[in-house]
Amino acid sequence: MDLIIEKQSLDLNNSLTALHNSLHSSINKLAYTGVAFFILSIITILIIILRASRNENSLLETHLKTEKQTSKKFAHQASHDSLTGLWNRRYFEKTLFELKEKTNKQNIQHGLLYLDLDQFKIVNDTAGHEAGDQLIKQVSDIIQSHIRDSDTLARLGGDEFGVLLPNCNLDNSISVSEKIRNALDTYRFNWHEANFHIGSSIGIVMLNQNNIDKNVLKMADIACYNAKDSGRNCIHVYENDNDQVIKRENEMNVISQINNALTHHRMHLYAQPITPINTEHNNQEYYEILIRMEDEKGDIISPITFLPAAERYGLMPKIDSYVISSAFSWLKKPANKDIRLSINLSGTSINSKEFIRNFYTNFSQFEFAHNISFEITETSTLRDFSESLSFFENLKKLGYKIALDDFGSGLASFEYLKNLPIDTVKIDGSFIQSIESNDVDVAMVESIVNVCTKMNIQTVAEYVENEQILSILKTLNVDYAQGYAVSKPFPLDELTQWLQQNITTSENIIDFKKATEKR
Repeated sequence: MDLIIEKQSLDLNNSLTALHNSLHSSINKLAYTGVAFFILSIITILIIILRASRNENSLLETHLKTEKQTSKKFAHQASHDSLTGLWNRRYFEKTLFELKEKTNKQNIQHGLLYLDLDQFKIVNDTAGHEAGDQLIKQVSDIIQSHIRDSDTLARLGGDEFGVLLPNCNLDNSISVSEKIRNALDTYRFNWHEANFHIGSSIGIVMLNQNNIDKNVLKMADIACYNAKDSGRNCIHVYENDNDQVIKRENEMNVISQINNALTHHRMHLYAQPITPINTEHNNQEYYEILIRMEDEKGDIISPITFLPAAERYGLMPKIDSYVISSAFSWLKKPANKDIRLSINLSGTSINSKEFIRNFYTNFSQFEFAHNISFEITETSTLRDFSESLSFFENLKKLGYKIALDDFGSGLASFEYLKNLPIDTVKIDGSFIQSIESNDVDVAMVESIVNVCTKMNIQTVAEYVENEQILSILKTLNVDYAQGYAVSKPFPLDELTQWLQQNITTSENIIDFKKATEKR
């Protein structure tokens, strides 16, 4: 209809223009008459109106076309991943919901795959985010080439992908998964001169009438985790009564609690005194910062309950950043400025370029750096030793101190002691707890103290549980003691008041213990 109107308008315009030109030519040859001039004026006005109308219609048409394109663009952005062009998590969950609705009405089953790349973090950390983006794009193409047009592939976030296989039984779902896994196992990602092997872990859940009321995407994620836990680069089918599934579900609940506690400031800092016991040195008492989590009911949860899950799921950099920021804010208060604190750094944080970058950004100019010691666990795996060494050396330049925790518990003890800029060694509790009855432990502690003394490194004995142990440590010239024989941990917020009420030196350590036991 619009085309017919447009054609009629164009024909009328052409006719009027031809008549106008003919009359104008005739009038130019003759003198203008009143009637001729009037007719010519009317035709001119009609042409102007007609052309203006056509221009207005053209502008309206252009506007509508632009609006339609913009709307289409926004709709695409709302449902697609911007990097790969694949469907995004929102669309995937919508499609999954629709498939569950159909499954409820029909006795058919569908395959749901949850795929996670095994070595993506290594590429991101060593080659940079641009390389990581290119890897994700290439992996997307590989997965897409091994599924049907009727299947749904989505990037769920980071290096995680979801695949919906409609009308697909378990055997076929496993077959598709194996093809994808094998393709990614043989694939090599080349970036400049570097060559990376990636691999993938895939979890499978069958969508049927037995589980349409459950969170099947979470179940697929759990299956994927179990595939990783089984050695990576493999496939795992979800089973309800599997012990690993139960463990994973419990850990996922803990992870949710951790994130919730961080968001709502329910991670609380505690302090445990590290007290000088060597009278030859005029050492100052300081405090190790420990963390406790408060759940939604107000109960305090021990770190042994949630830190292993945080380590496994990569939340330690987030927790370490929270602890550092909170402790530094506390130390800035005038009453606390002379107190020394010791803060733990996980191996995951030390290996994280993002954590180190954020640390330099936020804490490189901290005015009380000389009051802070960072503890690294001797069993921590330092992925890139040279980069870790550079980080520790920079910490020293900024005024911070470095302590090596759990010394003697791993194979790298003396290598770390020799190569890292260590100020303090914390002797592992396994040498301390039985030192009263074990001559080997006595000899080990004595040897560690002798080596550290020659290197001008101070020593701390952990897990000092009674006065007998404390007495032995004094004879061995250990510099500091930490444990329940000194003090139980207590909330950091109470430390200032505590110090005002108590003088804690090696002479009245028993009185200090009795006081803390009353808490």
